Formats: sequence, structure tokens, C-alpha cells
Amino acid sequence: MLRRIIEKKIPDALRIAALLSALILILTSCAGEINLLPSPEEGEYEIVRSDEIKLSMRMVRSLNPLCSSDRDSFFISKLIYDSLFELGDDYAAVPSLVESYEYSPDGYSLSLTLKDGIRWQDGEPLSAQDVKFSIDCLKSFSYENTGIYKEYVSGISSVSTDWTDSLKLTIYFNNKNDAALEKLIFPILPKHQFASAYQMKTAGNDFIPVGTGRYRVESYNYIKELRLVPSERYRGERPQNTLVFSIVPGNEEAVNLLSVNEIGMIYTESPARKTLVSSSDISQKEFVSPELEFIAFNIRNPELNDKRIRQAICYAFDANEALSAAFSSSAVLAESMYLPSFFEDEEAENTESSAFYERDLEYAETLLKLAGVYERGDSFTALEILVRKSNSSELAAANLLKNALDQIALPCTLYEAEDEEYYYRMSYRSFEIAFCSYRTTSFCDVDIYFY
Repeated sequence: MLRRIIEKKIPDALRIAALLSALILILTSCAGEINLLPSPEEGEYEIVRSDEIKLSMRMVRSLNPLCSSDRDSFFISKLIYDSLFELGDDYAAVPSLVESYEYSPDGYSLSLTLKDGIRWQDGEPLSAQDVKFSIDCLKSFSYENTGIYKEYVSGISSVSTDWTDSLKLTIYFNNKNDAALEKLIFPILPKHQFASAYQMKTAGNDFIPVGTGRYRVESYNYIKELRLVPSERYRGERPQNTLVFSIVPGNEEAVNLLSVNEIGMIYTESPARKTLVSSSDISQKEFVSPELEFIAFNIRNPELNDKRIRQAICYAFDANEALSAAFSSSAVLAESMYLPSFFEDEEAENTESSAFYERDLEYAETLLKLAGVYERGDSFTALEILVRKSNSSELAAANLLKNALDQIALPCTLYEAEDEEYYYRMSYRSFEIAFCSYRTTSFCDVDIYFY
């Protein structure tokens, strides 16, 4: 049997975008791609080389990075625009458009010098005025409590440029904690393309981005197709591929196109992704993302203020069973709120000091005895497990927890709340045990937990 195989080089920019996509989806995400090299026993095959990568995307409201909150638009913009800094493999900030930078002695400002010779895709030179314009636009959206970059610029108080040097600027922050390079990863926009920030904000679905990034828009039909070609003006290593995004209504249509080789890769956040595609010609790659699922204890509750009771609950709960039964094996255990690889070096040095609770019902019962739970009998107030009725995965995990606590005779009840009630109770800390989810920012900011 003669098999026709399409060999395509996946550009680094696309791999970066795929990785970044994974960081904000569900617990683990996967991208499916054609299995390019069959095994020898599958017969002869013909290799057809192609520099055109066919992908899928949902219909987006706009490619304007300011006003679009669509996931696909967010990540496609990273192929078109550059930022002051970008995150490296270890999630540390690496200069992108910046040549050099220096913090002020008090830590409240950051002086930057941009790289010389960078031009927009229409030929105009990049300047510090573009950076100031971009931050002012993004901040105007944050004032309106809209825009996906609000958290990136909310800590910036102002920006000044050097009238003697078009490549120099200073960013002023509200406090030292806001002065993080990892937050300066928003797209830099061309000031010369717009008469005002308002014009930029009101650009519609026919908006054509002009950036300094690896790719430029060759054509765009917002109901049919987006074509990105390598930018001739890009100063770094220029990609060799053309990216063609077919616009589809949803994930099912994308899977169908993948199955018949109309596209070469899809990205899906479905927990059932392993069963979406049955073809042996399609492989899957998974990425761990910082969307967290965790159990919260309210230690203001007198019972839960006892560490032994909290530990007993953890030892009774089988986290591995929850991963399999509740989350369809679409998650991994983590020892902290950060990605498993975030503290890779430290984890390698401390492999014996795992923070995971291995299920041990006997030890859980021992802890409850030491806490005097069994002696108190009916005087022990049953603990309520709060969970969102709309979240099937969390609901399944909550039932597993209740069954586990029943096995160690720890009195508890399960309360399934509607979303509005759930968020109301959580905001006022009106819970005892709660199943929660939280998605950290792409720069892994978990300050919310410490303030």
C-alpha cells in the first residue's frame, strides 16, 4: 500500500503559541497533529514536502488585541506582535524588543532602551512612542474593567519618553511589587496606524494587525480563513512556513477536518480529547497548564482549625482516583500552585520530601482519634463540602471525598450550589470545605493567595 505523507516543519513561533495556549486552558491540554512517519510494517509511503501549515481557529470578534477576549485571537496575536519581554522556558522574563533596562534605586520605575533597527511590517520604525501608546491604550481598557491585559498594566502609573532619544522610555509603577518584567509581555502596537487610542479600541472585525513579529497577515476573511506569512522585516530567525487558519464553528468541526487531512493540527481543551479522534494516523501531545483544582479549608471553623482533622481528610481522599474518575486522567498532581516544572531544580534536589498525601485510611482514623473526634460523638458538628453543581468534574471529586470521609466516620454533608450562590459564599468565606478552581496568569502570578 502506498501511503501519502505530508511532511511539514512546525515553526518555533507556532510551538511557542501552542505552549502558551496550554498555560491558560484546563488542567492539561493537548494538541493533535498528523503522525508524520509511519512504522516500516505499515508499508511504503510517499513524502510530499509542504511549507504550508493548515490549522483551525474559532470565529473571533476581532484580531484587535485590545478589544478581543477570544482565546484564539490572544494567541495568534503573539505570532504577529512582539512584546517588551517574553517568557522563557523557565517562565523568567527574556528581553524581546528591549536592548537594555535598569531599575531606579527605589524600585518604582524602570528605564528601557529599545533595540535599534526594528520596523513595523509596513516599514515604519519602532519607537518609544509606540510603547507609551500601547500602555495608554491598555490602561484605558483596564479603567473600563475590560480587556484581557488589565492585570498586566494595572500596576503601571505612567510612562514617559525621552525627547532626545526615540528609543528610550521610563515606566513608573504604583509600587515595587508591580515592577515585574514578567508582566511586560503584552503586545506593542503601532501608534502611527491610529489617530487616537479610541480609534484603536473601536477597530472592528475587519481589523488587520500590523506588528513587528514573526508573521504578518497576508489575508483575512473573518468567516472563512486567516493566512499568515513570514514577515520580511522580522529581525530574528525568520520562519519558513505559511500558516493557514480555517475558521470553524467549534471543536467537533475541527476534529472532522483533522480526520480527513484538511488541517494538520488542532488544539482542544476537551477533557474527553483522548476519545475525540480514533484514527491511528493522529497523535496527541499534552501540555500542563496552571489551572488549579484544589480543596480549600476554612480554618475559621473551629473543627478545621485543628491541623490533625485537615490532615485526616487529606489522607482519606484518594487524589489519584480523583484524577482518573473525576478528571478523566486529564490532570497531574502538583506539590504547589505553580507548574510542576517551575521549581524543577529544587524538586530534583528534594525528591524525597513529597507534599503529596498517599491514601491511608488507618492513619486518617488515628489522626481523628488524637483530635478527639470519635469521643465527641454527636457533639461534633458535621462538616459541609461545598461544590458547584455546574462543574461535573468537581462534583464527581466532591462525591469521592464524601465517600472517603464516610469510610473514616467523619461526619460531613455535600452541598451542590448554583454558581451565583457558590461565588457569593466563597467571597464571604461562608464555607467549611470547598472544591475550587483557579487559573493563574501566564506569568504565574499567585499574589492573590498572599494578600
